[in-house]
Amino acid sequence: MDDVTIHIFPVAFLGPESEKQAKAVMCAKNPADAWFETLLEGKVPKNNGECKDEYIEENVELARKLNVRGTPAIIFADGSRIGGFAPMEVIEERLKNIK
Repeated sequence: MDDVTIHIFPVAFLGPESEKQAKAVMCAKNPADAWFETLLEGKVPKNNGECKDEYIEENVELARKLNVRGTPAIIFADGSRIGGFAPMEVIEERLKNIK
């Protein structure tokens, strides 16, 4: 797709394990690389997740505010949303209809 911005971040609100993994990713030397390794290869960084990372709590609060309770969550500019997986064609159609 063209002209689309996608924001992804480790979620820390799906249970204790997701919080532990999110902190391990965000505390890694290179969080972006750690995120993709965790997401695509299942390789969670080997750190204790003890660093101070305000982004984890900010993301949890944002998810609560937006009533996001699972992944993926697609929120469009008009406030409409799709909870769960959606084929690219469905997303493109929704984007065309946003005014």
